Amino acid sequence: SFSSACFALCFSFTAPAYADCDPDPDTFGSSAFVSYNPFSSAPTQAQLVFMITNDGTSTCDLEVDLVSSSGKSELRNGGKKLDFNVINSGGWGLSSSGKILASLDITVPAGLSQVVTASFEIAPEQIEDPGNYSVGVRIDVFDTDLNNKKKDTISSNDHDFTAQVLSHVEARVSETSGNYGTGTDLSVLDVGVLETNNTHDIYLQIRGNTDAQVYIGSQNGGVLKNTTDPGASSIDYTLRYRNTTYSMSSPIQVSRNLPSSLNGVSDSLRYKIGNTDGKLGGLYRDTFNVTVNAF
Repeated sequence: SFSSACFALCFSFTAPAYADCDPDPDTFGSSAFVSYNPFSSAPTQAQLVFMITNDGTSTCDLEVDLVSSSGKSELRNGGKKLDFNVINSGGWGLSSSGKILASLDITVPAGLSQVVTASFEIAPEQIEDPGNYSVGVRIDVFDTDLNNKKKDTISSNDHDFTAQVLSHVEARVSETSGNYGTGTDLSVLDVGVLETNNTHDIYLQIRGNTDAQVYIGSQNGGVLKNTTDPGASSIDYTLRYRNTTYSMSSPIQVSRNLPSSLNGVSDSLRYKIGNTDGKLGGLYRDTFNVTVNAF
């Protein structure tokens, strides 16, 4: 007799497991926001902070790009703008390539996270109207470890960078006319010997990015009082401001239009002494207050 047997030869094949890079960008907050004082001499800084987690089993070699929605380093509010830049620190390299503001190369080991901070700097002394100035910033993350092949987009996230320009007015009283900051700050006006109809000028310097309200008041209601015996003798005076003469018997309020400039305006405060005939000798004094608010 003859017998035969058939055997099946079976092979089991398992594909090798390749390590992979699996970055997961996640931002802390959806925007960078900062308040901006146009008259500050120092740059204003803001930050956009995000974290990249590598959920894969191999190290991620990544390129991170910051991309401007407008293609410019400008925060816009209609036809008005604020110039800014990305601070060249923490590994960021500035770029002039199209809309890319800056690029960063980072390495994230498998299973770990890395916090990335992009810092922006708004140039100082840009005198613009109050309001919000914004630009869209896109964060592009690329895998650059692709055996010399072109980089592969991992993620793109859109965010806003916004600066709120504050309404700001500042003022000082000076002994000298001129641009804002000219002359010495004046707190005491010494007019010397009081004589009838003598005039004395000091200057109110104001600057701002909006119009102003000026308030001026006299503690004595527009009179200089004898410091030895205030009830016995006083001398009237008047104040001329912006082509109008005031008795200062009550506080005055005047609107002032301001140019958009660092120099501002310089307005004369002219004090005119009243009749001094028959007045007691001695020192005479009044205190006046000047307050300037954004309008």
